[in-house]
Amino acid sequence: MIGVILGWALFGFLILRFLVVLTNYITGNVLEDSLKENSVPMVSILIPVRNEAENLPSLLNNLLKIDYPNFEILLYDDQSTDESVSILEFYQEKDVKISFIQGEKKPEDWLGKNHACYQLAQRAKGKYFLFIDADVRLSEKVLQKALAYMDKTKLSLLSIFSSQKVSFPGTGSVVPIINWILLSMLPLRLVQQSSWTSFSAANGQFMLFEREAYKNTEPHLFCKQKKAEDIAISRYFKANKYSVSVLLGGKDVLCEMYSSEKEAIQGFTKNVFDFLGGSKVVTIFYALIIIISPVYLLIAQMYHVFIAYLLILIILKLFIAKMSAQSLFNNLLYMPVQQFRFVQIICLALYKESKKQLYWKGRPIS
Repeated sequence: MIGVILGWALFGFLILRFLVVLTNYITGNVLEDSLKENSVPMVSILIPVRNEAENLPSLLNNLLKIDYPNFEILLYDDQSTDESVSILEFYQEKDVKISFIQGEKKPEDWLGKNHACYQLAQRAKGKYFLFIDADVRLSEKVLQKALAYMDKTKLSLLSIFSSQKVSFPGTGSVVPIINWILLSMLPLRLVQQSSWTSFSAANGQFMLFEREAYKNTEPHLFCKQKKAEDIAISRYFKANKYSVSVLLGGKDVLCEMYSSEKEAIQGFTKNVFDFLGGSKVVTIFYALIIIISPVYLLIAQMYHVFIAYLLILIILKLFIAKMSAQSLFNNLLYMPVQQFRFVQIICLALYKESKKQLYWKGRPIS
């Protein structure tokens, strides 16, 4: 009897996740097509750079195509050892919208990206600060649409989860894990509508701040030692009664973070526990449940529940793939491998943290 109850409990957890996914699917959570009219406040597009020579030409050419009359592009070179500085110098001469800061050695009590973002904010001139990463690409209308959304909903911070491209071999087994967890565990509307800081999320690849709110709180200074500074900033803003919203990128915000499966695994290792509130226990428990559940239903001979479990899981994955602008077929094909990779990333993160071997961009982040 206890075994049957446990089986139904595991099935119930899947149903709960499915309902969260369905809620996110129905509520949309993408930028609307409405455009901001009348005023055109200045936007500062702020980009930390460390060894991004491969990304910079494509990034800057993309940004110069944005259909908005009043913006600047400010970059902070964080002691790159590749050709980043030469590329930045070329583009600075090419267009007056572009300028860059040659960074000095960061203070010991800061993480590199947080320090770079803070330095950028000190030089930014805009009424709005848009922080993006060098591997992000934006649509021509994104600024107009984002500002219209912020104005309509009275936001202090709008963050967007990029649509992740997975064109390199093996990345499809790792990269979709982000949205697989996010969209099945957090109703995105609650980030804005609930005052609870537990309903917080953000993505450092696209964070659009109202200048006054940023200057009043200095979030990158407050979170200077946080690996997942984006989520920490979201919580910090909500705790200080600032309105925050999170949307999905759709066709407006695209990103391809990693060029190989190995690189993707290493990248996720640095912040996998932050996907589920920063708790190692919760993350491990979650991973165990999603792996053990179908196996347990078979062992318990709950065959009809097992079949229903698989069908709902497939539908759940299809909804997530659709919202993430990813291939439906590839997400189903990689589904078993993604669960294995998730466990692999957790184990690797635990090992590296115990050995204080967490590095990113050549720097320790433990």
